[in-house]
Formats: sequence, structure tokens, C-alpha cells
Amino acid sequence: MWDGYVGFFLAVSRGDWSQFFAQANEHRIVFSKILFWLDIRYFSGQARFLIASNVVLLFALWTSFAYISRRLIGGLPSLTTAALVAIPCFSWMQSENITWGYQSQFFVACLFPLVALVFLALSLEDPKKLRWFLIALGFGIASYGSMGNGILAMPALSVAAILSGRTSRSRILILIGTTVLCTLLWFYDYESPNRDPASLGAMVVFTLAFLGSPFGVVAKNNLVAVAAGAFFVSASLLLFVRWCRADGRDPLTLTTIIFLAYVGATAAGAAHGRASTGVEIGDFSSRYTTPALMGWATLLILIVATYRHRTQPTLVLLSILLPIMFIWPQLPAFDTYAREQHKKQLLAALALDLGVVDNDTTIAVYPTDTPQYAKRLRAISDQARTENLSVFSNIDMQHAREFIGKPVSILGLKSCLGSIDRSEPVRTDSRYVKVTGWTFNERTLSVPSIVFFVSNHTVVGAALSGYSRPDVERSVDGKAINAGFSGYKLAADEGQTQIMCQR
Repeated sequence: MWDGYVGFFLAVSRGDWSQFFAQANEHRIVFSKILFWLDIRYFSGQARFLIASNVVLLFALWTSFAYISRRLIGGLPSLTTAALVAIPCFSWMQSENITWGYQSQFFVACLFPLVALVFLALSLEDPKKLRWFLIALGFGIASYGSMGNGILAMPALSVAAILSGRTSRSRILILIGTTVLCTLLWFYDYESPNRDPASLGAMVVFTLAFLGSPFGVVAKNNLVAVAAGAFFVSASLLLFVRWCRADGRDPLTLTTIIFLAYVGATAAGAAHGRASTGVEIGDFSSRYTTPALMGWATLLILIVATYRHRTQPTLVLLSILLPIMFIWPQLPAFDTYAREQHKKQLLAALALDLGVVDNDTTIAVYPTDTPQYAKRLRAISDQARTENLSVFSNIDMQHAREFIGKPVSILGLKSCLGSIDRSEPVRTDSRYVKVTGWTFNERTLSVPSIVFFVSNHTVVGAALSGYSRPDVERSVDGKAINAGFSGYKLAADEGQTQIMCQR
């Protein structure tokens, strides 16, 4: 995230606006970079705006599915289906994409093509309304700025327009011409990542496992994922054949089926780049389940719409089975994982803020397992710290780096209750030791958000609080449940260490 988020903003602030279109791995995440810029420029770079954007994008996806459900199914069954679709749509199975500020592109890469296809269907139903076609074209072009798979959106629109048999030749030429032009621009100055090629068999298995990953995660079994993926492909093909044989050939049904093909192509594209690493269900990071979840939501709507006159018992059964099946992946939403992960990231930020080279901790925010990556992280964080960007604009972070080495007399610090329970060397930086303990401000009857370590009347370290300490809650004060802290102090300090906090 630091390269594509903080590093990106620093480059743009120096006038390099081309960074909006620069590659992020194999992708061009233009829309997400716009959100990154807004977050740092107007919302202090604390990622709250980004996470809120993730949730808004999820709601936009579900709203799109609800609209398709109402149009294709209608009546009470459409409401039931929309409610059922919310289960995979908001599943915590994709928690990384919800809780990480850098992940909005996974939602955009589904939302923009889906919306483009919906508006294309509207233009096919009423060709006289040019605005529907232009909106579809706009979202198709915007899809190029979502992720790598976004380049498939315009070809999907072109295929849907041709298959419908309702589009004028001029509009088909516009779609194809736009596809060619945008694709050429997208690949301009593109650098393909170096990855080992995979066998055709490995790619097929990976693709099926990718598509069936939601069921594989639930069952914790890769074979189940592959079987579910095979069902996804078979059902999609059968729905397309059924549409071809239908008399009416509903445009929205066609474009929704084309979205299934888009999801399938996304899986195949992922297989092309990653199948060589092997396929185990545990290897599918939760962020990769988003396309599959949206694909299954789409498939559910299409199946109910196709068999809507015979689906009432099925809907009742699904209303029981789907919540049961997805309850296990949803439970972590209520545990402490997200909070613990946030604490690890804040501690990593504190290490960077103080200049501590603690690679074991900073790996929570950037891969620092190699000297090259560790050096890159320090270079970016040094610039961000100098300019008070992102987390370094936080007042506690500012005080932490400003107070180190200064006398207490000019800082207005006061003694707090607390103790250092543990001190251990930092493996990659002999100048500092990592410390944990607890603190409580008896004057304000609260836990200070940051504490400072003082020796010989000089600040020699700092720590962030917020860690659960039930023992302190019982023995000191009922408000001290989160009195635990973790931080750093100078290893060379040989005096008695005091714990102090701001008034």
C-alpha cells in the first residue's frame, strides 16, 4: 500500500500527474488512486474515507443486483432474491477488501462493468434513448481504470451488443472502435510481470477453484471449490443456451449472462498469472473471493429469473441454507481480528515514525522481508513523515517523534500510573528495545493514547496504548480495560525509566 498510496501521493505532489495512470503490479487502478489522493489531501490520510468508500461501493453493487432482480423476477420473489444476494455480496469472506483502504479496485472492477452492461441493456430495449448507450460507454471506458480485468468490460459490451441483434451498425462500430483504442492506450508502456508459465491443466484447475472459492472456503476443501467452479461454468453455459433458444431474448438477461462470462474471464486471467504457484484453497487470499462472490450473486438471480414460476420452494430452501452456509465466514466480523490488525499497523507506523528499523513489525504494512523492500519502505516513510502525510499527520505520531531526546521540563509531561512488563531487543535495530506494559492517568481517570518513557529527565521512547488488560481493569480502575501499551525506547538508556503522559 505504501508504494501505491503514500508514494503515489508524493509523486503527484511533485507534479507527476502521470502517476494516476502508472501501473500498480499488473493493473492500472486510476479510480482507486483518485480515492487515495482525496483521502490524503482532504481526510488526513487515515484511511477512514477509503474504508467508507469500500462500503459505499459494496452497497452500489448490491443495489445494482437488486435492480436486476426486480427487472428480471418482479414481485415478492425479487425482494426475497435481493435479500439472498446480500449474503454473498456483503460476506466477510472478502474482509481484506472491506477493511483495507487500498482495496477499492476489487469492488470497482465488478461494479463498473456490471453497471455498463445494465445500461447497455436499457439502450437495447429503447434504442431511441441515446443517453443509456452513452452511460454504458462511459462506464465501459471507466472500467479500464479499475483493475487489469477491467479491460474486458468493453469487449463484453461489444459482444453483448452483437449477440442482441438489436444494436445499430454504427453503435457496434463505436463499441469496437472504443475497445481497440482504449486497449491500445491501456497497454502503452505496459510492463508485463515476470511469472513462471503454468500448464493448461493447472490453469483450468485454478480457474475452477477461483470461481468456486466461496464454497471452498466454507468447506475448507479445494475439491469442493473446483466442483463448485465447474457448476458455475456449466450453469452459465446452460443459461446462455436457454437465452439463445428463447423467443423474446431479453436484453437484460443477456447482459447479465455476459457479466458471468466477465467473471469467468477474470478467473482465467488470474490463473494465467498465478496458477504456477499451485492451488490450495488456503492460498486464495480473501481479496480474491470478491469476483467469485459477485458471480454467484449474479448466477442466483439468473436461475431464479429463469425458473421463477417454479422457484418458490427453492427460494424457501435457499433462505434457510444460504445464511447457514455463510455464517461461519461471517463470524470473524465480530471477533477482534480487525482491531488487532489495526494495532499491528499502528505499531509499525510508530516504528517508522521513530526511525526504528523493526522489520518484524513493519511487515504489517509493507513486505520488509528483503533489504530492498525494507529500504524502499524507509525511503517512502521518511518523506511522508517530513511532510506530515497519512498516519504521520496523527498528533500522537507527531509528538512521538518531536519529544524524543527533549527534556521533560519543556514538554509539560506528567507521571502516570503504569509499568513496563517486558523489554526485548529489536532484532534488526540494536539502538532500540521493544517494550510492552500498561498505563493509566489517575488525574483524568482515562487511558492516554500515547505514553512516553523518561530517563534522567529526558524522553527516551514512546508507546501507543489500546491493548486489552483485564488484570489492570480489575486492580486499578474499571476504565483501564485498554491500558496495555506497546512501543520502543532507546537501548542505551541505563537509568530508571518513568512512564509519563500529557496532561
